[in-house]
Amino acid sequence: MSPDALKRMRHDLRTPFLAMQEALALLSDGVPGPISEQQRELLEVVRRNLQRLQGEVDVMLKMLEADKLASQHTTRQPPRPPKG
Repeated sequence: MSPDALKRMRHDLRTPFLAMQEALALLSDGVPGPISEQQRELLEVVRRNLQRLQGEVDVMLKMLEADKLASQHTTRQPPRPPKG
């Protein structure tokens, strides 16, 4: 996977999380209208699960980056000594 592809994947995965977090914050703050205590509790469940999922995606992305670095390191050939 190229560095650009990894950056694009990171962006494509994180952007929806930011949008969902913002929507949850707006709902929790009552911007579209008042919410009941039961609705607030449900929004908190969604928020916690969203954070957990985001953490898991971050771990996956870090593993991909580590694998990429490891494969780059192991595929490089050491320089050959000059003939002489």
